[in-house]
Amino acid sequence: MATKFDVLIDGERVDLKVGAGFDLELKNPVLSFDSPAGSFAAGISLSDSARNRALLGNIGHPKVRGANRLFYCEIVEGGNLVDKGYVKLKDGQGGFDFDFVSNLREFFGQYQSKLLSEIDFGVVSFPASWNSVTSYTWNSGGFCMPTIVNPDFYDKDKPSTYNGKVNDYVGGAYTVSTKVPMFFLKDILKRIGVLSGVSFVGDFWDSAMAGALLVYNTKSLDGETGIVVRKHLPELTVAELVLSLRKLYDLALYFDVKRKVLRMDFVKDIFTGPVTIDWTRYMKKIKYGTMANTDGLEMKFAVDSGDGLSKDVLFDNYLTDGATNVDGGRIKVDTAFSSLVMVGGVLTTKQVGVSNVGSNLDKKFGARLIYHTGGATASNAFGGVMLKWAGTDGLIKNFWAADEKFRMGGYWIDELAALGANEVARVAAIFRGESDELPIVHIDGVNWMLDRVAVKSEKSKIGVVKAWRI
Repeated sequence: MATKFDVLIDGERVDLKVGAGFDLELKNPVLSFDSPAGSFAAGISLSDSARNRALLGNIGHPKVRGANRLFYCEIVEGGNLVDKGYVKLKDGQGGFDFDFVSNLREFFGQYQSKLLSEIDFGVVSFPASWNSVTSYTWNSGGFCMPTIVNPDFYDKDKPSTYNGKVNDYVGGAYTVSTKVPMFFLKDILKRIGVLSGVSFVGDFWDSAMAGALLVYNTKSLDGETGIVVRKHLPELTVAELVLSLRKLYDLALYFDVKRKVLRMDFVKDIFTGPVTIDWTRYMKKIKYGTMANTDGLEMKFAVDSGDGLSKDVLFDNYLTDGATNVDGGRIKVDTAFSSLVMVGGVLTTKQVGVSNVGSNLDKKFGARLIYHTGGATASNAFGGVMLKWAGTDGLIKNFWAADEKFRMGGYWIDELAALGANEVARVAAIFRGESDELPIVHIDGVNWMLDRVAVKSEKSKIGVVKAWRI
């Protein structure tokens, strides 16, 4: 006998229209670079019952204004949770029609599409002594001031105290030269979390590398009485910040929209981790699949053209060896970040800064990342890996190699599976980042990366699985 899904809105079971089913589709967020996918179910139809009207706040009554149209929703079977997300009310008569979504586009609320440079992150007071900044970390102080060689910081009216170095540090102390604070990436993410209610977890978040990342900028403290955080951040939205990190380090981003938790892991670890799910008994023997037309990866930084050193090989694009882009099969990955060149062991740039001196307040700076290496020093490398694409010390070799091989060998299946609600719920928990299991299943001697799992509400034991061979 076929089992059926029930729907709970804000924890209360609703009355579904008789005979009206829906398809629940789970999508693996790891496989998308530009817009991580979530769960989706179109056309969940509720009857026009008194119970439903009360639960929805009598939304259809002519005297009810400004009623809620977004509700927390759980899809269950026999009292067991299958998936959770939100339902958005659509226009309709004779009942209530909803679409079930993960609501990833509103994960950070009103801040999702706001520029970092326009968000009020507050003002940090000047320290009693600038020298104390050398001991700051991302969770203690929140910023640092690494020395940057920049002979072009002032295009006119250069102060006599400027010696061509930002945050000049000599003999254990900062000199009177120009000062530019650089905020730790994790401090900025933490500030975003405080405003939006989001918390961050995962192997990337916990890594020493993430803890050392700095958001570079060229906004000096000339004429300032405090550090206005937003002035030291690039014109990048919160969503662009997160997705650009994903594209830089090949991160697996899992969004739990109810708990407001963003899990940030490394995709490379998916290919070497334990496979704990075996679906051999749920599926017929796989005889055929489909070859994907994947010609390779094309990786690009968003290079800051205001830097006179922007033509350096550090910023070169990357293209998979042998890629020809036949029939448009190339996968393009563009990150909003780049870094700085190192000259003589010191980060170096040739860029006009943003300052109250010399009418330079209209100048801009791009989104760039560097690593704090202690004290007043920073680098474009951490743990022997540079912020460049190619080479044995590049991002491709150290973060992308397994994923590149996987995508180049693209071979996928779209098959029926007799899964049942427990297995569907298991996958949903993985895709939300609630589970430590990997989005990989074993089927008859072969491991597969899950792409999509779809099941019908009225036949929850029959599903369709799309997966890619590893």
